[in-house]
Amino acid sequence: MPNISLLQKTALTFLFWLFCSALATTAMACEFEVKLKRSCAEELEEDLLPKVPFQVQRNSNFLHLQTKAGALSFPVFKARTDEDTQPFLVSYLEAVQLAVIWVFEYRGRSVYLVNTHTGLQTQVNGFPLLSPDNKRLLVYSEGLSDKENANLVVIYRIRNHKLYAELVLSGDDN
Repeated sequence: MPNISLLQKTALTFLFWLFCSALATTAMACEFEVKLKRSCAEELEEDLLPKVPFQVQRNSNFLHLQTKAGALSFPVFKARTDEDTQPFLVSYLEAVQLAVIWVFEYRGRSVYLVNTHTGLQTQVNGFPLLSPDNKRLLVYSEGLSDKENANLVVIYRIRNHKLYAELVLSGDDN
């Protein structure tokens, strides 16, 4: 049992450090607005485009990323019409080659990580924070309705350009 307590303390210390370090970034300040708006994503993308080490093109509601694996067109969901979705490149985690994409849809916002080396896409639905050693990624997802259950914190281990869930903490703040 002492190992569980130590693991919990380590996880909470890690989460606290990541949260405090992330507050200084524009992306985090934008993410924690009460109502996230497209204008925020547009500003983040505009600032980021000249800094990323790959080519990004926008064609209507498509976002094209030129990765090492070849051209990657970020998907637009066909559940409704093209006008219902709009993807934005809002962050790039260079150390692990992950592009953070916000997609505004008819049902809200989704968050995807796109590996710019392999093209692999992972839906995380929360803003990712990279650990100082670049070996782990923390994602906090907030449940916005009763159907989405509770808030969720996931720590992923990064190995060989893939994400592996290492620790999942679920809870309700009521």
